[in-house]
Amino acid sequence: MRLRTALLLGLLALLVTPAAALGHAELLEVSPGRGEQLDAAPGQVTFRFSESVEARFGGVRVFDGTGKQVDDGRLVRPGGRADSIGVGLPEGLPDGTYTVTWRVISADSDPINGAFVFHVGEHGANPEGIVDEVVQGTSGTVDFLYTAVRFLDYTFLLLCAGGALALAIVLPSAEASVRRRLHLALAASAGALVLVALAGLVLQGAKAGALSLGGALHWDVVSEIAGTRFGEWALARACLAGALALLAIVLSRRRGNMIASIACVVLGLALLD
Repeated sequence: MRLRTALLLGLLALLVTPAAALGHAELLEVSPGRGEQLDAAPGQVTFRFSESVEARFGGVRVFDGTGKQVDDGRLVRPGGRADSIGVGLPEGLPDGTYTVTWRVISADSDPINGAFVFHVGEHGANPEGIVDEVVQGTSGTVDFLYTAVRFLDYTFLLLCAGGALALAIVLPSAEASVRRRLHLALAASAGALVLVALAGLVLQGAKAGALSLGGALHWDVVSEIAGTRFGEWALARACLAGALALLAIVLSRRRGNMIASIACVVLGLALLD
């Protein structure tokens, strides 16, 4: 009965995990439109996505026919909406073709990007290399480490949540030596989750900015990612996992501490949020 209860609780915990973490944001609308020809230059370029996006690391850039960046560099949220971003353009832009590049982070923490052109008056030159620059991928090493860290993150997360539930519900009366080893294993999993969450900040910077691993290790990149929703989530997960590791160590030395056992379960479930 205890085993079935633990499995049921674990399944319910997984079901309440935010669904937003499972899918990419999709671009729904952009203004000016792709390939649109305008009589006069617009005041800004705006995007609307299917869900909220993070653009503090990335953003929107607009280039003229010579490859010069012409936007004002100030990211805006049209209408104050979390699913919309935009950038302003100066008055009096001359006729010609303009290239727009964009790069944002979706709710599942994966970066998405793209590029398009619009025209003011007659078509003009379209600089080469601008689109390639924004849509370029990261190195194979970064891609491998990014995927590996995400896999380890979910693995240790489930070990922490499942281990805390099992020790509190399934094995409360197990022998002291067994419980001690299991609590130490739980502490090790939680400690590993702390390291994986912190490593994820660096790799997210590399992935989001199409940087090398060395470039992503710079403090300004790490601090920028830490200020995004993904960064806040990763730091919160590291703190929760660290607290869980300490409690598991305490429980490995003291038997029958009900408050600490309940706290372990709460922390394990909080990691799934």
